[in-house]
Amino acid sequence: MRRKLPIGIQTFRKIREEGCYYVDKTAHVLRLVDEGTHYFLSRPRRFGKSLLLDTLKELFEGSEELFRGLDIHDRWDWTVRHPVLRLSFGSGNFDEPGYLHKDAMAQFDGIERRAGLRSGYDTAPSRFRQYSPPVPPPRVPRPLVRDRIALHPARHPGRVRGAGAGPRRHGSQ
Repeated sequence: MRRKLPIGIQTFRKIREEGCYYVDKTAHVLRLVDEGTHYFLSRPRRFGKSLLLDTLKELFEGSEELFRGLDIHDRWDWTVRHPVLRLSFGSGNFDEPGYLHKDAMAQFDGIERRAGLRSGYDTAPSRFRQYSPPVPPPRVPRPLVRDRIALHPARHPGRVRGAGAGPRRHGSQ
């Protein structure tokens, strides 16, 4: 059976479910996720930006079945799912003062309505704080003391891994 070209299809799910040709770039997606923090996607029109964002959406929502047979499948933790908020600024009158804020708040209202939420906040940061659970402070490993020499696990992983810290001396921790 001959596969069809995904002309005009901008959703990763539809491409995968309909068996269209798909060039696996998920190794690059994994690098983006693991190595970066902020990205600005500036590519010409019809260059795959929407498909890339939709691929990220499906990945973070944990749609494992769509990634079977792709590079990322065995390298992703499918037990962890993340909510995805998608805002679109593809149309509108952004020359009008205040329009960007009004449009963003209207999109947030729609997202909240579909999720059964109502924030009442009128700024994006306030709404994001409501959506995100509090993040616990990072756990800092305690240094191990061995014969009065403090070894910090992060700085001396080979010297501490699996080795006993030796007998505790009175007054040492």
